[in-house]
Amino acid sequence: MLYIFITSIALLIYTYLGYPIIVFLLSKVVKHKINKDDLFCPKVSVIIVVYNGEKYLEKKINNILTCNYPAENIELLIISDGSTDDTNNILHEYSYRIKSKIFKERRGKAACLNDAVNYSTNEYIVFADVRQKFDEDTIINLISPLANETVGAVSGELVFIDDDHNSFSKGIDAYWRYEKFIRNSEAKIHSVIGVTGAVYSIKKSLYKPIPKGVILDDVLIPMQVVLSGYRVLFEATAIAYDVPSNDSVNEKRRKIRTLAGNYQLVSINPSLLNPIKNKLFIQFISHKMLRLLAPFFMLSLFISNIYLFNEGWFYKLTLLSQIFMYTVSILTHYGFREKLGSNILLRMTNTFVILNWYSFLALIEYIKGKKTHLW
Repeated sequence: MLYIFITSIALLIYTYLGYPIIVFLLSKVVKHKINKDDLFCPKVSVIIVVYNGEKYLEKKINNILTCNYPAENIELLIISDGSTDDTNNILHEYSYRIKSKIFKERRGKAACLNDAVNYSTNEYIVFADVRQKFDEDTIINLISPLANETVGAVSGELVFIDDDHNSFSKGIDAYWRYEKFIRNSEAKIHSVIGVTGAVYSIKKSLYKPIPKGVILDDVLIPMQVVLSGYRVLFEATAIAYDVPSNDSVNEKRRKIRTLAGNYQLVSINPSLLNPIKNKLFIQFISHKMLRLLAPFFMLSLFISNIYLFNEGWFYKLTLLSQIFMYTVSILTHYGFREKLGSNILLRMTNTFVILNWYSFLALIEYIKGKKTHLW
């Protein structure tokens, strides 16, 4: 049991603390700087796939068309994926300013992305979602690094702007900042593992059609760029503004769907686990795969700790710490959520347990084979 205990705790520490520290330190030593060309303003196709987006669509259209980028060089292409609200009518109203394609049947984002890229007429593509607002310089900041021949895609940054959120959304916001810290370090070394789906760019010639049922298009697409020998950067000045979700039910559904996508990703493209083909093998395992296994590390740690409880004060402390952590999360689930609002440690503890619980549920979701690619 001692070996199980040591292995479990070591893997958890490496996954959530060790790896981020290692890539941060490496980013200070191994730097591949890219000279951005701010005068590089080629024609670009901005692609948005939307399902029932009437609430945000008009604002998004005007947001894209008023960005600090030559208007004559922007082709705005919007795909409606079986929308049943007023989305299609809004697209018809703006037909004089944008290009659109309306599908009556809901097929999923991946299938629509493949069609959208085929319909686009430019080599440089920006992918966006309907809800988030672009900063005025976002498009130029996504496109300028692509002037470099070694760069195939560029991820932007999602910034949360609402200060009126509950303890759950604050926890998610903190997790997202933690994730961006890792991505920024990875990009300085070579490439990020996945991009921000709501704001990123790619060279059309490097886009490879993805399977229609793909959940994590924003991981598979950039990883295919990496496997083709190009870099995927993270650009912190390419900002999309969003409001963190206060709806724990919808956030749970979204997160489980995303985590299930990681299992699907490996089954679709096994070469991601091939260190010969995947230059980012260590990063991929550390950043993605170990997080999927973390709930099982936590379980083995807890069970082995019970067996070792009487072996010394250290094991008593670690077991009591785990019991405290899980108790906090259970109490939060049963109505004590807002009590965590002012306590950063308790809030982060709760978020850590919840996200790992979602990871376990994601495996069940993937095994069941539900149509999680439909949004």
